[in-house]
Amino acid sequence: MKVKTQLLLSSIVMNCLLLAACKKNGSGSNNWPAPMIKTETTNNNITSYRYDKQGRIVELVNGDWVRVDYSYTRDSLFYKTTEIATNAVQKVAAKLDPNGMLAAQEGTVRKYDDDGRPVEELSPPNSNGWQKRYKYYYNSATGLLDSTRQTESKLLQTRWLQTTVYTYYPDQNNTIGNENRGMGFMGKNSPRPVKISEIWRPKSVDPFREITNIMKLQYGYDEQGRIVVEDHTEDRADNTVVQWRTVYTYY
Repeated sequence: MKVKTQLLLSSIVMNCLLLAACKKNGSGSNNWPAPMIKTETTNNNITSYRYDKQGRIVELVNGDWVRVDYSYTRDSLFYKTTEIATNAVQKVAAKLDPNGMLAAQEGTVRKYDDDGRPVEELSPPNSNGWQKRYKYYYNSATGLLDSTRQTESKLLQTRWLQTTVYTYYPDQNNTIGNENRGMGFMGKNSPRPVKISEIWRPKSVDPFREITNIMKLQYGYDEQGRIVVEDHTEDRADNTVVQWRTVYTYY
């Protein structure tokens, strides 16, 4: 369940903030920093979100599989994951830095730059002593995330595992980022939606080819400039092509 929980927190990897006026829903006036996603649906699987008045996530429900409840203190984030079918519960506590960003969770340490963008994530060593490190690289002119690089180290050895390279739509806004899911504590990301992402791995890791996945993304917007449709086309390492659509609704 631990892996599933981390995936739920981290699954939304290409994100950003679109500033907007305060919103209202059935609970009254809210001080929300951005358009807030209510549901996202992929292949008939619906994920729904609820937020507090500050726009922080308080509940995530993924279909009939899992519910995650979030609570906060000044320097901590707590989330409780419940498997809906079995009522099995797991509780996790994470440390927030003075700026309210996720700093440490179950041995994983995250660092951010002065703009609140993630720059590094360091996981604890595995049972064989290898420690994974994720680094984020930004374009100094545009502020967009150029690439992420994953390595692992042990003593004096370091080996490259994966690099993901991003290109963007320069004239479109992104409304499906961390802040739009109440997860600003994960860090701000690039302020434009991703057009293409390429995953590179060394052939020693993936024998098919060095570029193992190419993801192409297209978006549809509503009259308020919010992304309501996200179409994915994935060219995979085994030369298959997979397509799917995600549909978003907002409060």
